[in-house]
Amino acid sequence: MSQVDHTKNIIELKNISFSYGNELVVKDVNLEVHKGDYLGIIGVNGGGKSTLLKLMLGLLTPTKGHIYLYDKGIKQFHDWSKIGYISQQAAHIDPSFPMTVAEVVQMGRYPKLGLFHFPGKKDKEIVRRALDDVEMWRFKDRLVGDLSGGQQQRVFIARALAGEPEVIILDEPTVGVDVATQKQFYSLLQRLNRENNLTLILVSHELDVVAHEATEIAYINRSLIYWGLPGKFMKSQYFTTLFGEKRHAKHI
Repeated sequence: MSQVDHTKNIIELKNISFSYGNELVVKDVNLEVHKGDYLGIIGVNGGGKSTLLKLMLGLLTPTKGHIYLYDKGIKQFHDWSKIGYISQQAAHIDPSFPMTVAEVVQMGRYPKLGLFHFPGKKDKEIVRRALDDVEMWRFKDRLVGDLSGGQQQRVFIARALAGEPEVIILDEPTVGVDVATQKQFYSLLQRLNRENNLTLILVSHELDVVAHEATEIAYINRSLIYWGLPGKFMKSQYFTTLFGEKRHAKHI
């Protein structure tokens, strides 16, 4: 079972603000992600959730404040192979995409291999292990475009795992996927967190799932309104004030 180590910060945001032009999107956010965390980031549309992820990944530069990865300022951090990223569009593949499942997952090894190096025996073993972890090894020779949306999600998790990251960041990965597939996908994430000790940061609208499976919740609506244990959030005034009755939680 995953053990959260609160003495080890993987990501630390200190007084972060960000604006698109004159529009303030993220304001004065202080947040830490610890080794072994499963952090669920929730909030209304346009509240800054995806922007916050892009700031963590160095895709955007904060207007104010500082970001640290593994205790290094983000500009001084270069070991990006420790951090995997799965975007909203990752599982939306053109059916004519001419790559097999194994070939897609092998792409996760390229940052480790470097230029002009070809995958060796060790790399192929890592690819197999990654596909085993997501229960997709038997589909290794299938064209990824022929898979269902849920199967494609698993392949892209395997591609991230093939890079041997310590943390994976996911931006609403279940958009457009049916409820049954969503449940399977979130069960997979929980297992990877608990059994593989993989740190996860997940942006999701599925509050019911996040509340039951994440180790911490961060509610973002431009500023950080709540950061702490999911159980306390569900019982708090924050929940009833911001979200109304619990029966509406699945729509958040």
